[in-house]
Amino acid sequence: MRKKWLLSLSTLTAAMPFLAVACFNDAKHQKEVESSDKKNKKIIDKTKKALESKEKNNKLLAHEIEILKSQNHASEQKRENLEQQNEKLQQEIDALKQQIEQFKGKQVKKSTLSARKFAEELKKFITEDIPSALQQQQPEIFARDQSLIEQITKSVDATFEDYEKLNENVENMWNWQQLILPLISRAYVLLNYTSNNGVPVTITKPKSAVFDLLFDWRINDLQRIIEGIEANPDSLYDEKGKNTKTQKLNLLHEIKNTYQDLKNSSSLFMHQISNWAELESEAGAKQLFIKTGSTHQREVLPSFHLPNFRISPFPIYQTIEDEEFITKVKDEFLKLNIEYQQWLSSAKKYISSVRFKETFDEVIKVTKVIYSSLIDPNNLKYANDFNTYKEFEKFVDDARSLLKKVKLINPSLEKNVIDKEVDYEFDKTKDGFAKRFEEEFKPKSMKNDKEAQYLYEDFYEYYSKFIDRVFRSPKATFVQSYDRYALYLSVKSEIDKSKEIINLAKDLGVEFNDEKIGSQKEKFKKLMDSERKFIDSTTKTLEEFKSIVASLEDNTTVSSVEQAKTIIKNLVEKSTNAKEKIIKNLTENTNWNSLFEEDQIKKIQELFNKHSELTKSISSDENNLEKLKGSITKINKSAHDINDEIFAKPNSITADLYQTIEDSRQSIKRYERKLAALSETSSIIPAQEVIVLLRYWQNILKPVKDQLMFKENHPDRFLSAYFIKTFKELEKDYRFKEITGVKADEKNWDIESEGTSITPQSLLAELKALEQEYGKALFDFMKSKASPQYPRIKEALKQNVLVAKEKYYNWLKGLKARGVTLPNKFIWFGSGSYLYPNGFDQPLKWVASNLLKYYAQVYANTELLVKIGTGNFYNK
Repeated sequence: MRKKWLLSLSTLTAAMPFLAVACFNDAKHQKEVESSDKKNKKIIDKTKKALESKEKNNKLLAHEIEILKSQNHASEQKRENLEQQNEKLQQEIDALKQQIEQFKGKQVKKSTLSARKFAEELKKFITEDIPSALQQQQPEIFARDQSLIEQITKSVDATFEDYEKLNENVENMWNWQQLILPLISRAYVLLNYTSNNGVPVTITKPKSAVFDLLFDWRINDLQRIIEGIEANPDSLYDEKGKNTKTQKLNLLHEIKNTYQDLKNSSSLFMHQISNWAELESEAGAKQLFIKTGSTHQREVLPSFHLPNFRISPFPIYQTIEDEEFITKVKDEFLKLNIEYQQWLSSAKKYISSVRFKETFDEVIKVTKVIYSSLIDPNNLKYANDFNTYKEFEKFVDDARSLLKKVKLINPSLEKNVIDKEVDYEFDKTKDGFAKRFEEEFKPKSMKNDKEAQYLYEDFYEYYSKFIDRVFRSPKATFVQSYDRYALYLSVKSEIDKSKEIINLAKDLGVEFNDEKIGSQKEKFKKLMDSERKFIDSTTKTLEEFKSIVASLEDNTTVSSVEQAKTIIKNLVEKSTNAKEKIIKNLTENTNWNSLFEEDQIKKIQELFNKHSELTKSISSDENNLEKLKGSITKINKSAHDINDEIFAKPNSITADLYQTIEDSRQSIKRYERKLAALSETSSIIPAQEVIVLLRYWQNILKPVKDQLMFKENHPDRFLSAYFIKTFKELEKDYRFKEITGVKADEKNWDIESEGTSITPQSLLAELKALEQEYGKALFDFMKSKASPQYPRIKEALKQNVLVAKEKYYNWLKGLKARGVTLPNKFIWFGSGSYLYPNGFDQPLKWVASNLLKYYAQVYANTELLVKIGTGNFYNK
């Protein structure tokens, strides 16, 4: 039976790691509880005030009595009267205290041992005792390290703030352990750091019996480990042909004795801190038996072969010492567990939906207390959430009241409504949103113009498929239905927000012509001129080079000795001239040497030197015609080899140059196409305004998104995965990061002027201020369109946009005069930076639809997260 209820409660807790909402109330019961609570609170408060007044009077009377005694006052009668009044007042105080206890209810008996008290003792030792002793005993070291000590004190104080309202219950036991043990380590570090040549200050605070419990904790668990190993078969410890059981037992006995010896040898609190910290350090004895990577460090090392062994609970913790109360908690919690698991059998079909956030949170808060108390019978003694029987009874009443409330939830009605809405609006055959989308954007996507290519083709294809996917999404359960509905809201919002940008110029009654188009045209013309100059200059150099190489060869038909000698003489002379000319060009002429790498220049020189040596080696005294012809053939072959090495071979010295010339010709064509497309693509969407709004989102709205963002362990797995994937893909996108991640560095700002006050930091600050003003004006204008007040406030909002727009673009245009250029093209974007496949050397596509999608996704999904986070779950 115990296994059954424990499993049910475990299922409940596992099924609900986050979220829910429902606003049904058992009004009558709630009012009765609240009325009773308020009445009791008023009585208690009134009684406490009377008690405080009487205690104050009692102290004053006692003080006066002491004065009278010390001064040997003459009026003995007055003293006796005062003592009688004091005695009567004390009786009244005791009666009032008893009355308060009656109203508060029966107190739960608890141990005086407390993690909180011990933590506070450690805190005082670190923040008061050590600094005070150091100041008295080592004033030089105190003065040297005073700022460090103050930092540590502030850090400890800040840490304690997180624990002020943390109860010592089962759920929080690890948290308290993680406060206390690091505090001991911190005290140890501080003692060592402030020591004088290794000798720490002496703090005469005596050893603590509570601290000894930590040593006993380890000693007792080590004994349990020893007994567990002794009970295991010896064969478990056979390792590499050797049995290690005795070796392990000896080690554990040694560790146990070390803990015992250091416990016994500690005569002061500071000794306990040092000895414990050394045993528990990364190089200490603890590492020899505890698997530190295990959950809450409660497992031992695998080599001990005790897989089910668990380190006992943290010993310095307050416990319940009231068997009657423990029995009462167990009985009531068992009943509540059964009641909640019966409800869960039907609720699991809908409760994990983000739609029921508040209900889920309320249920989890209750079931965590129940589950943590029942999962282990020993946990009941840690039910420290309750100080009185009445507090516990109220918890039980509230838990049952909550159960009544959640049982009233009927998600089937909501499911029918949202299913019908999505079925109608996203069915392309019905007169809803999907059909209107198709009628508006499909024809635009099929046109043969730049608007279709750069915007509507991809925009229509992406959202048409998305609409179909949402329409076909499963809806068997409420969770699936609401996930489908949330996607419907997201897609619909993305499309609507995209249309707001597309129609922004029309709505404002202004033209958003690309403010950068003039500078981009100038840029492309300069780039084309540069490419043409390179082609002309390089072609001329190569032609001259070819002419020099060609001069090294003579293929004239030889018929006489004299003719042959003349040819050879001319070839020798040409070889010498060519060599000198080549060397001079390669060393002195920048048009030449800038075209070749050092190793290429060296290779060219080697070829001409070798050829020159060949020609000079031919004897001028030779009269044999055949031999002279052979010499001419050798010279021509050498010249031919030079031509091959420099020009003819596929991997020749100039092959890359010819390819570069071809690349430059293609670049000119690409720039010509971009130049022609500039006017057509510059006003498809107001690109710079989209970028301003993206950076406005990054700086202003992203923190809101981050706060409301679903975690990976969210019970609504589908919806959490959708949000996480959407934003992760955006944040990984190179261009999105360039747009939203402008920094104060040389990758974003190039400042030509030296000795100027302009810095990347100052420029980024100016950009942020202007874009925040312009972004807010744009955001407010578009957001207001859904407001009933829009006709009345439209003109004022429009003027805000126009004023901010003028200031912003004047600043951008003024950067050039200030000697500032922008390496990051997304600071000031121009439509010339779009990429469209051209069938030649440009396969990539990144156009207006991609930029618009960034905007639609971040704004639509942030808005949806805000709606869900604030309980606005439907299309309102």
